[in-house]
Amino acid sequence: MSRQSNDLSARRGGAVAGAFRSELVKLGRRSTLYTAGAVLPLLALLATTLLFVNAGTVATTGPDARFAPTLGVLAQPGGLTAGFNGANGFLGILVFVLFLTSFSSEYSQGTLRTLLVREPRRGRLMLGKLAAIVLLVAASLLAAEVVSGGLSLVLASVRDVPTSHWFTGTGVQQALADYANALVAATFFGVLGAALGVLVRSTAVGLAIGLAWLMPLEHIIENAWADAAKWFPGLLFDAVSAGGTQVTSYDRALLMGGAFAVLALAVGAVSFVRRDVSG
Repeated sequence: MSRQSNDLSARRGGAVAGAFRSELVKLGRRSTLYTAGAVLPLLALLATTLLFVNAGTVATTGPDARFAPTLGVLAQPGGLTAGFNGANGFLGILVFVLFLTSFSSEYSQGTLRTLLVREPRRGRLMLGKLAAIVLLVAASLLAAEVVSGGLSLVLASVRDVPTSHWFTGTGVQQALADYANALVAATFFGVLGAALGVLVRSTAVGLAIGLAWLMPLEHIIENAWADAAKWFPGLLFDAVSAGGTQVTSYDRALLMGGAFAVLALAVGAVSFVRRDVSG
């Protein structure tokens, strides 16, 4: 009985691994690699440049305050990855688009039928696809943090920002925490995008719905209702990547954001497994 159970587990793991490898081959195309592998680091470089160029001696207020910290703030332990953190909101949207298009295009291009011939167990196919895209995003985020940190060192010398606190134990812990938070938030965004792509099965419709909600609508509502940041998924995911905000604590953002992601994953998985491919 134990041997049969082990064989069954091995077959399941092999099926997921096969779907994982298949998706990695697909993600290895130049267009995808350039989108995820180059755009994310470039956005981090842009945000880092804006931070150091706009930094002054007096704190600013208003919607652009996040891109204009004081030089004293940049000298703190989190200064090395401040630019990376500043780009996280935009990175999350790009990850959302990457996941959504990866799943919706399987329907619009008719490639899902071919995939199901090779792996008819849809749940394992979906798990393998998700794992492969998360791996690509993890590598891209790591590259983004590394190049952002490198540029921060250069710009710190130009702006006479002390960097002694960046490489202390606290500074290293902050850099690791920033990466972990960015990866968790990106995964949340990605799962939401994948679920929406599976549900609507159209890249254009999915992007219209998702981007309209995550970008203007949530923020418009937030301007009129401050507590929106405690309840809306995109704002909660942003709070996770930021390590918490004045409106939403990190623990609450992680709990509520995780709940949204799990719900989206469950709904998307049911649709992926049960709906007809052409339906």
